[in-house]
Amino acid sequence: MTPGGRGPARRRSAVVAALGSLLALLGSGLAGCTSEAGSPPEERPAARPAGTAAPTACGPVTADRVRGRVPSYVVGGPSRFANDRAACGAVWLAAVEDGFVAQGLAVSGRTAWVSGFPGDAPVGRKLCRVQRVDLRTGRVLADLDPLVGAVGSRPEVACRHGGGLARDAHGLWVAELARLWLLDPDDLTVRRVWDVVPPLRGSFTLVDDRGRLGLGRFRAHAATRLDWLDPAALLRSSDVTVDGADVVGSVRAPAGAQGAVWASLGGMPAGVWFATSTTRCGVLVGPGGRRRGLVPGAEGLALAGPDRLWVVSESGTAHYQAAGSRPVVPTLTLLATDDVRRWDRPACSL
Repeated sequence: MTPGGRGPARRRSAVVAALGSLLALLGSGLAGCTSEAGSPPEERPAARPAGTAAPTACGPVTADRVRGRVPSYVVGGPSRFANDRAACGAVWLAAVEDGFVAQGLAVSGRTAWVSGFPGDAPVGRKLCRVQRVDLRTGRVLADLDPLVGAVGSRPEVACRHGGGLARDAHGLWVAELARLWLLDPDDLTVRRVWDVVPPLRGSFTLVDDRGRLGLGRFRAHAATRLDWLDPAALLRSSDVTVDGADVVGSVRAPAGAQGAVWASLGGMPAGVWFATSTTRCGVLVGPGGRRRGLVPGAEGLALAGPDRLWVVSESGTAHYQAAGSRPVVPTLTLLATDDVRRWDRPACSL
């Protein structure tokens, strides 16, 4: 798409005291967790061997346990959802008060990066915004709004939607439908921009254990694919387009995929886990097609440590709450996934 104009980029640092300290949530042991079993009988595994750890059951998260200032438009506490017994924490981001719709998520240690767009902006003006947040202190360390840059020597263009984020040794990758961006993860300055040529699309992105960068495409009612790229090869080349010649592998992606993460969850072999969702429903789809209930409106996924998974949701944003009949879901939810094998199947359909 051709951008409908852009405003000046602005980077600002500001204290967001409402976020509070999240350091405790990033450790391997989370306060207030108890043991709980709860999988459907048809999928309940054999008795847990003696000496093995009990599953983590922290939730459900109640209003008094959600970090950050509750947005003024929210009525009541967080809604219940399938497998919310595994929810060990949640955060309202301050930016949602201004209409921010969070989409992409990356986490490294005490730092989170979140991408998204202004939900109340007209079509053609839903420009990308990227924030870097210190999870320990709650400070916004960098805020890029909007994200603009040049593909090679061409005129500057504006990023739209900002559906995917991933971080690796090269920097912070931002995926939008028709472009791929590489930012400095600290100050969010733009390092490189590429055009993404069909049939490749950049609805979401992730990095696997081999360092490959995945670009996934969203289709609401049809399975699609996730294409793997070699980021080092992209950076060595002077080419400013990413197309089929750059693909080094592909895997099937389920219908409704909004985000993905490469992970070994619940002791299962590592692979791609997809977040599929609508604003009323969330489904986690694992390797082999295993389906489990997830946070409604789930978009980006990011690991915070072994079996600790952050999920960003758009359901609780001002845009969708104003539309009515959407569950109240904080911007970020932290799930303990050590017992994901025993999680309930989805109680909703996409």
